Amino acid sequence: MTGDSGVPEVFEEDREAARRAVQCMWPDELIPPELLEKVIGERVRMGDSRFRLRYGLRPAKTLAEQAVLAFWYGQISKIESDSRVTAEQQRPLDMSDLEIADGDVNDAVLRYVQFQRDLSDLVRYSPGVSDNAPQYRHLRYQIRELRHLSTLDRTRRMMLTRRLEEIRVSRGMGQAELRFFRSASALQLVRDTVGKLRFLWEDVHSERRIDEQLHELDLTPAERFHRRYATFFPLAADLITLWQTEFAAARLEFPARPPVDPTTDAVVAAVSAPRSESTTFIASDYASWALGLRDDSRWVLFRKVSGNWHWDRLVEIPKGNQSLLLEVLLEKRGSVHRRDFVERLRTQASYKGEDVEKLSRVITDALSKIKNAIRKTIGDSLKLAGPVPGNPIPNDGTGWMSLMPLGIVEFEQDGRERVKIETYNTA
Repeated sequence: MTGDSGVPEVFEEDREAARRAVQCMWPDELIPPELLEKVIGERVRMGDSRFRLRYGLRPAKTLAEQAVLAFWYGQISKIESDSRVTAEQQRPLDMSDLEIADGDVNDAVLRYVQFQRDLSDLVRYSPGVSDNAPQYRHLRYQIRELRHLSTLDRTRRMMLTRRLEEIRVSRGMGQAELRFFRSASALQLVRDTVGKLRFLWEDVHSERRIDEQLHELDLTPAERFHRRYATFFPLAADLITLWQTEFAAARLEFPARPPVDPTTDAVVAAVSAPRSESTTFIASDYASWALGLRDDSRWVLFRKVSGNWHWDRLVEIPKGNQSLLLEVLLEKRGSVHRRDFVERLRTQASYKGEDVEKLSRVITDALSKIKNAIRKTIGDSLKLAGPVPGNPIPNDGTGWMSLMPLGIVEFEQDGRERVKIETYNTA
């Protein structure tokens, strides 16, 4: 989105991401303000995912991204980079494309959930707030980032969409339908949903009061949007279920990932190598791990391998506040407002009647211990010298969102444990 002057809006998330990027690229140098402003502008233009790729904050996910990254770092020429991108676009589809699309869908739905939750909180708890309020700016930021959620380039995405449509037809799955949305594939339906969300938000936001209906004269754009479209969009859980069904069918027909070209891999290794041991595990990697709650109130770590969740090991989450807050995260399907934690703690005899300030300290302390336990357990699983870096349960300003799927542990007939994921909430 752009401001009133037509200039793209800069958010605090852009400034913070730019500061982290320049610190990573030039850790021991004094960065001139003009360079920082240039990097901020790149973040605004590229969006979060492509920006992190540009500055080595995430690895390349496709051969096309590898080629672009190699050019950015001066390892190959622009002609060579374009040639590799073209070759990648013409390559037959395989399982890697499907897995990348799966990651894109999950990222899109998480943004979709975040927007809906923030919109609901804004309308419910801050009616009449001005456009410049932090809550409103965060909504506009979420809308902007919904533009940048496709890792696959347009050519391969269209190839994949057509193949998924063919699979649905051959298996008699019919069209993908949810509420007022219908598409030939679930992948396209997800894209149509978030695209419509962006379009309608910007349409409502740009309306002039003189053109508004009389009964909406005193409403903010957020309130108008919520009134008109609160029941229009599909539930996030339904989007994920629809996609997972399509994904499972497609996995049976897609060939395995091709072997990596050693010469290409050498170039990629030179430009994609992490800048230090602490950056070998990045935030997006948490999505490949899940936490499951057993009947005995113990938590189990699962790891995603080839699209399936596999039991890994127990996580030492202490009983008491830590386990209690994790259970709230599970109940809320990974997205929790501060008040949810406060209300749950007040159900405990030792915290009845306590003020929010004290309970906030209790929450911060408990979440810190939860995160440390998770990071240590994943580090142990990966046989690292210490815990993995990053924050598995980041704070977004109004609450917390788990980067790891959460679920309930169930038992197979052979006695093995599996996790039933209960993530993606729109309530």
